[in-house]
Amino acid sequence: MKKQDTNKKALEFFKVLSHSLSDKILPLLSKKELPVTEIYNTLKIEQSQCSVHLSRLRENNLVIARKDGKKVFYRINPQTIEKADQAAKLVS
Repeated sequence: MKKQDTNKKALEFFKVLSHSLSDKILPLLSKKELPVTEIYNTLKIEQSQCSVHLSRLRENNLVIARKDGKKVFYRINPQTIEKADQAAKLVS
């Protein structure tokens, strides 16, 4: 992978991580796996807004999705969160 591609991926990762919805969704998911409906109902946001942001979190490996029938459940990807925490410690 080219350095420029790696930099673009890193930039997108940190943009998604710093989004205000991430500040609300990730703490919810740190407690337990939740279905999309519970996430948007708890946060009182539109379903479409929640789904779009969850997709961006999933694309950046911050969350893991699991389908059970018609419901989609999300949970934190602990490996990625740990790497982000280590990276943050390096720059602080």
